[in-house]
Amino acid sequence: MLKKLDLDKLYEGQTEVDGEDFQVEDADDEKRPFSVCLDVGLQTTSTGARCFGALKGALDGGLSIPHNVRRWPACEKDQCDAEQVRKYIYSGHVGEYMEAMEEDDEEMYKTHFAKYLECDVTAENMEETWEAVHAAIRKDPEYKKTAKKTVKPKKKAIRMKSSQRKDRVRQKIVAFTERE
Repeated sequence: MLKKLDLDKLYEGQTEVDGEDFQVEDADDEKRPFSVCLDVGLQTTSTGARCFGALKGALDGGLSIPHNVRRWPACEKDQCDAEQVRKYIYSGHVGEYMEAMEEDDEEMYKTHFAKYLECDVTAENMEETWEAVHAAIRKDPEYKKTAKKTVKPKKKAIRMKSSQRKDRVRQKIVAFTERE
């Protein structure tokens, strides 16, 4: 959005992801920062909800959004554990879950994290992977449209008449009694 409005050079955002709260400062004698309001709609706004992760990402990206950190993960009232927030940004909690699941149930681990393993993402290199993702976004933040997948239409359910339903039930009863 900042690139579209030619504000990306003026309001760069937070370049070092450290989990600290970041607020865009007005540049003197320049355009004001792009200001938005977070509309969560019907989303539950409990502590640690995903909408607050999106808020943190937008803030770090350089948008000006009125906010309070008390609903971010690892925050209480106006106090925030920046190291814990940083851990969430880099999916440290997912890495811990991966390690625990790998120890407990190897087969479930392989099916549950199949896409991660396919891309060679493990609990050990989770942070490096997300650092690379953040660097790639910083390098080219331009939005690119992707080709939409075609979705097969669902088959329409065939409604049976009452006589057909009764006949089907009768056939099942006959087939069941013949097995015995």
